[in-house]
Amino acid sequence: MKRKLFYGFIGLTFCSYWLATLFSVMPNNFIKLSHYRSHLLFDSFFRQRWSFFAPPPTSNDRLIYEYETNEGTVVVVEVLEDIYKNKTSKAPFNSNEDMMEYIIAGNVHSVSQFLAKHPDMVLAKSETLDTTTVKKIWSSVHNSSSVKTLINYAGIVAQKNNIAFDSVQMMISESKIQKFADRHKPDTINTKELKNYYTSKKFGKDEIIEFGI
Repeated sequence: MKRKLFYGFIGLTFCSYWLATLFSVMPNNFIKLSHYRSHLLFDSFFRQRWSFFAPPPTSNDRLIYEYETNEGTVVVVEVLEDIYKNKTSKAPFNSNEDMMEYIIAGNVHSVSQFLAKHPDMVLAKSETLDTTTVKKIWSSVHNSSSVKTLINYAGIVAQKNNIAFDSVQMMISESKIQKFADRHKPDTINTKELKNYYTSKKFGKDEIIEFGI
């Protein structure tokens, strides 16, 4: 009798786990959003990391803001690294940090993936593409919701770092991941080694939506 109860408990636990996993990884829909808190709780402890089966990445995306301050100086801030570190340090109770990574890193990835479809434009600009085509492509990037979200986030970053600025310019770059042999060396960002593949126009402070922090 005890053995049946034990096997029944194991089977129930196993089935419950896989049902919760299927619910967690399914696309967003009304049912999933209705139980969003339960999804975050499950995801905090049993997050599925299918990247284990993928080849290791060779580079990281970088989101850089260049602020022109009221004093005429330039302040450079890279934000993705801090987002990743905050998420890791506050795990497993990091739902806010996880959401921030999803929004900011997701929009950076969206821009980079769009530009990856047009490598000739990124590398050679108008030398290999018709000028009209180049303008249309760049216009679709500049006016995309992803770029607007990232530019608006520049206002939040400025507030957190007490930066009084007149204008800001955004750059999306990639940097090579350190080799395993160099894992003990500080992972500093050398701007000279960054491969820049998107630079926005300069946005005045009045063009940025002020969000409350």
